[in-house]
Amino acid sequence: MALPYLEAVLCFMILVYIFETYLQIRQHRVLKLPTLPKPLLGVISDEKFKRSRDYTLHRSYFRFVHEAVTILMHIAILFFRVLPWFWKKSGELVTDVGLNAENEIIHTLAFLAGAMVLLQPLPVQVRRISVHNANDLDNKVSAYNIARGLLQDIKRTRGTVESEASRLAALANLKVKDVEKMMALYHEAKAAYEAMPEAEKGPSEEQIKMMAALSRLSVAQEVARVIQDAAATMASLNKSLTKNVEELEVEMRRPTFMGCGSLSVDCFILLSMILGPLIVAAIIYIVHGGLYVAIYLSGFIFVFVRNSTSLLMVTIYPIVIAPLFNKFTPLPGVLREKIEKLAASLKFPLKKLFVVDGSTRSSQGNAYMYGFYKNKRIVLYDALIQQSSNEDEIVSVITHELGHWKLNHALYSFLAFQLLMFLQFGGYTLVRNSKGLFKSFGFSDQPIIIGLIIFQYAIMPLQHLLNFCFNLVSRAFEYQADAFAKNLGYAPQLRAALVKLQEENLFAMNTDPWYSSYHHYSHPPLVERLQALEDPDSEERRLLEIV
Repeated sequence: MALPYLEAVLCFMILVYIFETYLQIRQHRVLKLPTLPKPLLGVISDEKFKRSRDYTLHRSYFRFVHEAVTILMHIAILFFRVLPWFWKKSGELVTDVGLNAENEIIHTLAFLAGAMVLLQPLPVQVRRISVHNANDLDNKVSAYNIARGLLQDIKRTRGTVESEASRLAALANLKVKDVEKMMALYHEAKAAYEAMPEAEKGPSEEQIKMMAALSRLSVAQEVARVIQDAAATMASLNKSLTKNVEELEVEMRRPTFMGCGSLSVDCFILLSMILGPLIVAAIIYIVHGGLYVAIYLSGFIFVFVRNSTSLLMVTIYPIVIAPLFNKFTPLPGVLREKIEKLAASLKFPLKKLFVVDGSTRSSQGNAYMYGFYKNKRIVLYDALIQQSSNEDEIVSVITHELGHWKLNHALYSFLAFQLLMFLQFGGYTLVRNSKGLFKSFGFSDQPIIIGLIIFQYAIMPLQHLLNFCFNLVSRAFEYQADAFAKNLGYAPQLRAALVKLQEENLFAMNTDPWYSSYHHYSHPPLVERLQALEDPDSEERRLLEIV
C-alpha cells in the first residue's frame, strides 16, 4: 500500500498556516497598541513611534493577504497536479522546437524556465537553483525606465529654465539702460534747477521735472533690481539642473545604474543563460554518479551554488560582482582610524575598509565584513553613517560585528549549515528512487529536479523545526555579540545605535513574545536587547559565560 505523501504534506501545510496565522493575529494586536513599551518611553519619540506603527501595521495587513494567497497557490499546485502537468507540457514544448525531450537536462531547463514565470510558489531552494527570478529583472527594468524618464523631465525643465533665464537677463539689461536714461534726465533737470537764481527757485516746471524724474528713477531701479535677482536665480537653477543632468547621465552610463542599467540586464540574462544550464547539468550528472551523491552534491553546492556561503561567491562577489551594483569608496577620516585601532586591538586582520552607497536602494543602515583568513574587509553602508549621531555609535556597531568574529559565530553557523546540507542530500539519496513518492505527487517517471522539489515538500516539518532552532541560536549569538561590545565599554553607544537603527528602519516597537520567538525574528526585539545591555545578570549574560 502506497503511503499518502501528498496528503500528509497538504495537511502539514494547512496546520502550519493556521498556527502561523494565529501568531500573526497575536502580533497584529500588539502592533495596534497606542503606546510604546515601558523601556522605550522617553527613548523613542512619539513621531517615530507613530511612523513605525503605521508602517508595521500596513505590512501586517499585507502579510495576511500574502500568506493566504501563497497557501492557496501551494495547495492548488499540489492538489490539482500542476507540477506533473507542467513537466509534461515542457517536454512537449521541447519536442515542438525540434529538441530531444528525452534529454533530462534540456527538459529540466525548459521546466525551470517556465516555472520562474508561472510557478513562483515553488520551494525557495528550487528558485535559487534557477539563478535568476524574472520578477526581479522586471523590477530592475522598470526602475531603469523610471530613471530614464526622470532624466528626460529634468532636461526639459532645464531647457525651459535656460530660456527663461536668458529672457530675464535680456529684460534686465533693457531696464538697466532705461534707468541710465532716467539718470541722465534726472541730472539734467537737477543741473537746470541748481543754475536758477535763488529768488526764482520754487515750484517750477524744472523742479517738477526733476521730482518726476527722481520718482521714475526709484521705480525703475527697483524693477531692474528685481529682474536682475530673478535672472540670477534662474541662472543658478539652470546651473544646478545642468549639474544634475550630467551626474545622472554619468550614473546611468555605469554598467549597472541602480542595479538595473542596460548592461546589468544583459549581464543577468547572460548569467542565467550560462550558469543555469551548467548548474542544472552538474546537479543531474552528480545525482547519476553513484554511491557518494550526498558528498559530491553538498560539495558542489558549497563551492558553486549557495549564494552567501559558497566559496566562489565569497571569493568573487565582493571583488567582481558587488562593484557592478554599488559604488565602494575607502572610508576616510577619524572614523577610519578608530575602526582600524579597534580591529588592531582585537587582532582582526583588517585589510580594507569601505563605504558603500546602499542608500540608493534602501534607507536601512547596516555593516558587514567578509574575506578569508587574514584578508578581511569591512563595509559600512552610507545610511548607517548618515543616521548615526556620532562616530562612536558606528564603532559600537562594528564592535558588535567583530564580536561575532571573535566568538566564532560565523564558523559555527557555517559548519552547522554544511552538516545540515549534507544530511539533507543524504536523505534525498534515500528516497530519490521511491516510485511511491513520485506517484503520490502525480509523476509516472522520476526526474532528478522533480525529486528535489518533492523532497523539499516532504521534509517541511523538519525544516520548520530546524529553522526554529537556528533562530534560537542566532538570537543567542546576537546577545553574545552585544555583551562583547559592552565588555569593551561600548554599551551606551551601542544602545543609542540600536535605538537609531530601530527608528530609521521602522522596525516594530511592540512585539508578541510567541511571534518573535518563532521563526520570524533571527534577532531579539529591541526591548530585550536593551534590557540585556543594562542587566549584567541577565539570562543572555549567563549564556555567554557558559559558552
